[in-house]
Amino acid sequence: MPQSLSTHLRLEPLESRCVPAGNVMVNVNNGVLNVIGDNEGNRIQIVQPNPFSLLIRPGDFSTRINGHLSTITIITGGISKISIDLGGGNDVLQISPGGGLVVFNAPVFINTGTGNDSVLIEDIIAHNHFFIDTGNQDDTVLLRAPATTLQFDRNLTIQTGQGFDILAIQDTVIRGSLRVTTAQQNDSVQLLDLVIGGDFSADLGKGSDSLILNQVEVRGQALIGGSAGDDFVQIARGQFDFSLRIDTAQAPAFFSSDNDTVIIGNTQVAGTTTISTGRGADFVRLRDFNDFGSQVIVDLGEHNDSLEFAFNDFQLGMVANGGLGLDTYQDLGSNTGLVQLESFP
Repeated sequence: MPQSLSTHLRLEPLESRCVPAGNVMVNVNNGVLNVIGDNEGNRIQIVQPNPFSLLIRPGDFSTRINGHLSTITIITGGISKISIDLGGGNDVLQISPGGGLVVFNAPVFINTGTGNDSVLIEDIIAHNHFFIDTGNQDDTVLLRAPATTLQFDRNLTIQTGQGFDILAIQDTVIRGSLRVTTAQQNDSVQLLDLVIGGDFSADLGKGSDSLILNQVEVRGQALIGGSAGDDFVQIARGQFDFSLRIDTAQAPAFFSSDNDTVIIGNTQVAGTTTISTGRGADFVRLRDFNDFGSQVIVDLGEHNDSLEFAFNDFQLGMVANGGLGLDTYQDLGSNTGLVQLESFP
């Protein structure tokens, strides 16, 4: 059965964790601001009291900065790169927690290492590239703008590694490209109210992953990829100025469960739309006033698949191939454009 067409995004506060005391070393070397953790659980916060400096402080009494329970002030003039490497352990990084704008002129590289890590970023403007890598194990990454704005003027790249990861991005403008990689295990990615000026790619890797896009505008190419596992992809109220490609098929060498669901509703795509779900009992729904400006290609692969479509404008038609298996389709009407069905009874 298909999952519910729910687009509600719930953002929970970062959980409180009991961890051994950690120490974070902060220094500036040749224009590089280094924030270096140990292998304990480090909890730090970064805020900006004025346009010319950053404050780096412990997130609680379990973490010390340069050996002390104190705040470090960094003058940002002359900083060419910001490198945050927290090492192993269950780390928590908060940037602008509770509001108050933080502006980064230099590129930012965040690596939280192996552990159950949490990254919360609120109300920032990043004028350069921004990179987040949370490493392996179960990580949570939340980006949102509760008070002012969340804006990335260049590329935003997020990698969560192996583990049961959660990524949520809300109310954000990305003028460059957005690249998301979640690797193995069952991951959840939610993007709500985003404008992406460049390309968008999401590589969900192996596992039963969930990707929800609600009110997302992509002005470049869009590519969503999965692999072995029961993947769920939902797009609602989206706009894609070029092509949209969704490929959740597992590689031929894998034989695990691969029953995928793809739901697209109230969305405009200017270029070609390609959906490939591969082996498994897959379900694809295209309905509720979708406007496809070019051809739509659906390849459901082997096994018993279901296709449902209604209220679509297929300007250059749709070609759907059910592949091997007892496939079914429901044409609920109100479609414009030629629909060609292959390998359906």
